[in-house]
Amino acid sequence: MSASLEIEENESWEYAKRFACAFGEFPPLFTAAIRAIRCAPKIIKSNDLQLIKKFSRDAIIFPIKVSPTFKSCFFAFAEESNEAGLALINHLTLTDLIDLFSPDEMSAAVALIFLHRFMKRRCPDEEWDRINHKLSAHLKIGYRVGKKIDNVGGGNGMFMAGLRILAQSFFLHFDEKGFKELRRFCEKKNYLFSPDEERKRWGCDHLQIASHLASLLGYGIGPRLAFGMYSSTSVDGAEDQDISENSELISKWRICMTLTEAFHAHGTAQRGLFMGQHVTSQVVTELESVAREAVVQGSGFDWINRKPGDLPTEIASFLGISTNDMASVHEE
Repeated sequence: MSASLEIEENESWEYAKRFACAFGEFPPLFTAAIRAIRCAPKIIKSNDLQLIKKFSRDAIIFPIKVSPTFKSCFFAFAEESNEAGLALINHLTLTDLIDLFSPDEMSAAVALIFLHRFMKRRCPDEEWDRINHKLSAHLKIGYRVGKKIDNVGGGNGMFMAGLRILAQSFFLHFDEKGFKELRRFCEKKNYLFSPDEERKRWGCDHLQIASHLASLLGYGIGPRLAFGMYSSTSVDGAEDQDISENSELISKWRICMTLTEAFHAHGTAQRGLFMGQHVTSQVVTELESVAREAVVQGSGFDWINRKPGDLPTEIASFLGISTNDMASVHEE
């Protein structure tokens, strides 16, 4: 990369940072819990999966416990992702509910629910509805793709998918007219995303914003590099080592993101493109079916839109949600 292009690239990352950081730091109630889950093996000094899961549940339970909306979304997430496990619980408690999820699903759900609510309040309704429709399909596809790739998992696949869409909403908030023009451009070209067009309009793209948002939400260097990273951040020796140690994981995350986009945009992925790299032809066929359900039939993940009033009264009671909370239209 020439010096002039490197300066241009670094400036582009600075533009993205301004978008991502425009509202300041996110509440530590959420980010500290996410960071604790992401760092659980180091914190508890163990790779025992059961200990990690218990630690993760204990780290995340308070932000969920104090929010009727979060409880509602988690219950709906269980319905859509683990209905069989949910059916086995006779008298549901919040602890039982959270235990249905893996640590990566716990952190992804909290991060996405928070950012979804945060940006919904800041975007015009009509365009937000379009974003939300796209988000629903992308979440489900990302979740299912992630589950098919070793060491990625459904939660991480869903997080990457959701963060891409929600990162685009920052453009909508700050430039509604420009965002509508971008949407029409993509519709005309039959594109799901167009980072090049975003850079022409705003000097950066949604992947760069997503990289910064991942950091703000408590995720580490692996997720940030999956989206891309400002080149100067790798100068520090310690981060160079982190990048080297996480290179295989970063590669898998990127493959997951690429496959999710391909299935959403085209209903399939090129067979042979990733053969020998974590997916098989049989997996591609399975994911084609998921893509049809999510995109054509409109049965994506809708759990992120659930409200306390959507819950059955008995379930709300089990989860400690009052009738006042169920009747409220207030978005937390």
